[in-house]
Amino acid sequence: MKKSPFKLSLIIFILLVLVLSTAYFGVGYYIYSTLAKADPGCSNDCLNNPSSFRDNSEESDFPFDKYQVDYWESHQYAGGDEGIILDAWWLPIKEKEDINAPVVIVVHGLRVSKYDPDMLTVAGLLHLKGFNVLLFDLRDHGKSTIEDGKVSIGTKEYRDVMASVDWLIEVKGIDAKRIGIYGDSMGGATAAIAFGIDNRIQSLVFDNAFLDLYIIL
Repeated sequence: MKKSPFKLSLIIFILLVLVLSTAYFGVGYYIYSTLAKADPGCSNDCLNNPSSFRDNSEESDFPFDKYQVDYWESHQYAGGDEGIILDAWWLPIKEKEDINAPVVIVVHGLRVSKYDPDMLTVAGLLHLKGFNVLLFDLRDHGKSTIEDGKVSIGTKEYRDVMASVDWLIEVKGIDAKRIGIYGDSMGGATAAIAFGIDNRIQSLVFDNAFLDLYIIL
């Protein structure tokens, strides 16, 4: 028995909808996977540290040595979710720590880490001006725990910032009234979320952060 033209048209329409929907979500997932890729590790900056760093991606005559720090400590502590361990560098302004000096937490952006020469320059500049500095890798970046290898553009990472505040207060004895944040790019958005939730954070500086997540998406 022959199918009616109406039934045939309906079948074709349903198949077309299924094919287009599959293509739409397939392309969408590919774009999401590409844009959300965190790229953990430290790339070609793995030899950098607060006392010796440079831009390893290109020739530069920038005086990085002016912002190098003689004394610093390497630490790991619990992140903002179960199973997350954050890798960090603590740069006190004195070898015997000055807990009365203000602290700035430096939060890096997407696909970089605490090994990035720009982040190390910021940390060195702050240190030179009398600030204790905490420079750490967000989850799925640098040497911190790889959760899923993707970013959430700050909507999960902000908990790592708050965990860093916990560590400063509970382990280093820092007064919560003396803690601020510097956030770069995605790190700025991440810091902004933490700042809006955690009233222990006293000040916030954005560098090249985005303001509208909807536009970014």
